[in-house]
Amino acid sequence: MSNSNLTIRPATIDDVVELRSFEQEVIRAERPFAQDLADGPIRYYDIESLISSDDCLLLVVESIDGLVGSGYARIEVNKPHFKGDFFAYLGFMFVTQGYRGKGVNGLVLKALKEWSKSKGVRFLKLDVYQGNTAAVKAYAKAGFTANLVEMVSEL
Repeated sequence: MSNSNLTIRPATIDDVVELRSFEQEVIRAERPFAQDLADGPIRYYDIESLISSDDCLLLVVESIDGLVGSGYARIEVNKPHFKGDFFAYLGFMFVTQGYRGKGVNGLVLKALKEWSKSKGVRFLKLDVYQGNTAAVKAYAKAGFTANLVEMVSEL
């Protein structure tokens, strides 16, 4: 399969049901790494806001099989001690099982980087669980470096 068989576009309200399914897959995959996630059904994302916000771009990737990937960039105000007034936070990076390793995440990252640059952003940030070595390796390959490790302790 080549990338020419894939279409990347901004998400629409019509995509919400499928994106909610993606969200649950992300949560399922991250539960083994996150001791502090609440039990039972949870949500990470306000998908409707990600779609409608002027400071955010939520992308989906389509193939002949339907939606196969997603990811967003959200412009956020930087703390005064960091370079630049703003940064782009990346999230909801997801690729369906049958399309992993085929460049889908790379397409999303490239498009989000271009959009972020067009908004005057200099730095991208994202969160990934340290134990999720496959994701850590993928982001390192895309030019990200570990910057800060959040640590958790249950009392």
